[in-house]
Amino acid sequence: MAVRWDRFTVKAQQAVQRANELAAEHGNPELMPVHVLAALIEDKEGIVAPVLEKIGVRPQVLLEELQAEIDRLPKVSGGTTEASVSKAANQLFEKAFQEASSFKDEYVSTEHLLLALTHLSRDAAQQILARHGATSDAILKALTSVRGSQKVTDQNPEAKYQALERYAKDLTEQARSGHRSGRRNPPRGAGALAAYQE
Repeated sequence: MAVRWDRFTVKAQQAVQRANELAAEHGNPELMPVHVLAALIEDKEGIVAPVLEKIGVRPQVLLEELQAEIDRLPKVSGGTTEASVSKAANQLFEKAFQEASSFKDEYVSTEHLLLALTHLSRDAAQQILARHGATSDAILKALTSVRGSQKVTDQNPEAKYQALERYAKDLTEQARSGHRSGRRNPPRGAGALAAYQE
């Protein structure tokens, strides 16, 4: 199956591009799922690291293990060439399209790539995720709290998730500190609603 890059979100495209750069930087002749997972975690503005944190996985620890795994991959020396897409990476992209389809999403996003990584058999990236408890079920639960029931209908949905998450955090923080719409301790009792609305 030829990968339809135009059906990837901007963040997913950037992750695959970064994964390709990681492979080239390490002299790896093939783009592998470990490169993709490392690129997903490296993205500080993406959804993957927060999702992993929600399930108790420390992204930096995963990144260190992925780095060690990337260092063990075969290397070629000489000119800087673009890594070819490995059979495992192709399988990852196919599974990501299946994940998007199961969500009834129009585009493959970074969370589809993350979920697809959990379904690769005998793959180093999948094994690292599993070792840390980042299973498909755990990721799905965490995703629900970040993404809710939103559909991926354009190429930049991750920005919306992050905005919603930041907005929700701000409201939660205000509630904890006793603020509500700029007021502390709203009036109580008869006529409270009218007084509060003034």
